Amino acid sequence: MENRSQDRKISIIIVTYNNILDINRLLQELLEIAGHFPIEIIVIDNNSHDGTREILEHYQNSIRLIINEENVGFAPAVNIGIDMAQTPYLMLLNPDISIDFLSIQSMYHYCMQHKHVAAVAPRILNVDGTLQPSRGSFPNIFRTFVHLARIKKIMPSDEACIRLMAWPLGKLFKQYSRPEMEQTVDYTTGACVLLNNQAVQEVGGMDERFFLYYEEIDLALRFKRKGYRWVFLNSISVYHKVAASSSQAPLLPYFERYKSMLLFYQKHHSKLAVFCVKLMLAVAVSCHYSFAKMHARFRIDPNISWLEEKNTYRHLLKLCVRS
Repeated sequence: MENRSQDRKISIIIVTYNNILDINRLLQELLEIAGHFPIEIIVIDNNSHDGTREILEHYQNSIRLIINEENVGFAPAVNIGIDMAQTPYLMLLNPDISIDFLSIQSMYHYCMQHKHVAAVAPRILNVDGTLQPSRGSFPNIFRTFVHLARIKKIMPSDEACIRLMAWPLGKLFKQYSRPEMEQTVDYTTGACVLLNNQAVQEVGGMDERFFLYYEEIDLALRFKRKGYRWVFLNSISVYHKVAASSSQAPLLPYFERYKSMLLFYQKHHSKLAVFCVKLMLAVAVSCHYSFAKMHARFRIDPNISWLEEKNTYRHLLKLCVRS
């Protein structure tokens, strides 16, 4: 890219893992934006084996590229990008995000004008234009129970809940609160978020123990304890294909989500809270295992061997009894 790094305002950090269907489109969008706004593009590939690496190498004269020889996880890969960046702001982007110049510019200007804001995130829409859940509340025992019991699976869409039940539900779950044009939230998903690099350096970047999931929640909590805010801007929209790479190997995200959940509680909550969450998780995993054993439609992935899936349940149960 032509601009010198000291002239750039934002380093866009993208972590790829088997994203051949999305990364080419995103890089084309970003390179077009780079002609109007001073950004640099940093891509860290976590040992893709679907042709993603070959596509990235095609762009190596226009981006800063790191190819890992193994899948090191999301948080460690992001930290590689953070260490490479020399700009005042960092933007985390999933490869399956679609974003335009005005969205990046608006998020940047907001951060520039609000020095105590560590993170700014837009409204995220599904590709069909419907609202995608992106705002979140910090985990507690009640919210974790609702998650593990899969109560949200039987609820109406987020748009319906916000329209009909924003007052009671919004007090418990930020995703169901009525979105304001500018709203301080506990956190948003890391699919698209602009970070103040100074704040990131102050808290020490991502915690690399979170291989996948909860890394942005942990980061947001550390921001909050330092007096920073995480802001959701309802006036800015981007589009996102949900879990485009994790859907290719669903056992890994299933395991890592709950492993990271336990790590989050061990890091930020009391021993009693950790015990309660382990007990709830053990019950939830045992129920899921029992149903999956009875019928294939309850399985995580009917296309893989039952032995492999059964071992995933067993590894999770071992985490629940481990001290």
